[in-house]
Amino acid sequence: MNEYRFLKKEATTSVNGVFILIVFISHLRTYMQLQPGLEWVMKEFSQLMVAMFLFYSGFGVMESILKNGMTYVKRMPVHRVLHVLAIFVPAVLIYALLDLILGIPFTTGQFFLSLIGWLNLGNSNWYIFVILCLYLITWLAWISADLIVKKEIYRNRIGLLFTVVLSVALIIILKQCTPDYYFNTISAYLFGVFFSQNKNTILIACGFDKDGKVSGSSSIVKYIIITCLMLAITLALRHYLKYDWNSLVFLLMTVFFCMSVVLLSYLVPFPDHVFHWFGEHLFEMYILMRIPMIVLLRIPGWEHGGLWYALSCFVITILLAWGYHVIINLAKAFKMKRL
Repeated sequence: MNEYRFLKKEATTSVNGVFILIVFISHLRTYMQLQPGLEWVMKEFSQLMVAMFLFYSGFGVMESILKNGMTYVKRMPVHRVLHVLAIFVPAVLIYALLDLILGIPFTTGQFFLSLIGWLNLGNSNWYIFVILCLYLITWLAWISADLIVKKEIYRNRIGLLFTVVLSVALIIILKQCTPDYYFNTISAYLFGVFFSQNKNTILIACGFDKDGKVSGSSSIVKYIIITCLMLAITLALRHYLKYDWNSLVFLLMTVFFCMSVVLLSYLVPFPDHVFHWFGEHLFEMYILMRIPMIVLLRIPGWEHGGLWYALSCFVITILLAWGYHVIINLAKAFKMKRL
């Protein structure tokens, strides 16, 4: 099996670290006016800034299934779904307490639906709800596939087919009752699963050799052409969406964007310790970054944001993410010790 260094955990974590910083800046837009140039960049990224989170999630799940088979699949409700909820629910409780302190009203129904990410109490939520659904869909798809055929190669193909069908059904349902951002990047997760199953074939076609490198003039030319083509298609679809919004086009554009980032990540010298740290604390940063944004906005003189407001939000988010990460890990260690 080929070893692609840019698809190893430390590399994908670093890439996610880059994009969680972009997400931070984007969320900051909700609370303050950014500089025109930065505002334009955030608008251009749109929902694509979270696409790699979904892509690497799908890729990682499939890599685990390929490595551990149905043993991993059967553990998904606990190791994936409950694991996410165990980290997410305490954060929702913090937002509920914050809302009570600040006098921000919420209903009992809103509170309970916020615990699964369907609604929110000021926190970011849609990504959590969608990833929980996709984990459950993947689990159900492979459990069903295993009932049909036991041979691994066929089970994985059928599992992928069922995952696509169920995800399309999810997209159709969400399109009827949620904003577009709930579903318009789900294709990234599906592409991640597909990419994992076919990564050797795909990357060899892009100019990579059996050692996972691009070497030789013809391979370099092929790599450059295909990378530029992926970027060009992504930009063309993004340009089209400015004039004629279409959810299907966004789903398609997301796939080309993910492929572009994967190919470009080959050029990055990993590991990067700074971005890797942000990637390792991605989940904590995502769910906690709005706390300082909400609280600091109530400080006299910072009602409209500003540079010091932005920097303070960033520093506090880092401290919150680090502290939350430590507490969660201590709780896990305590639980394991008791077991």
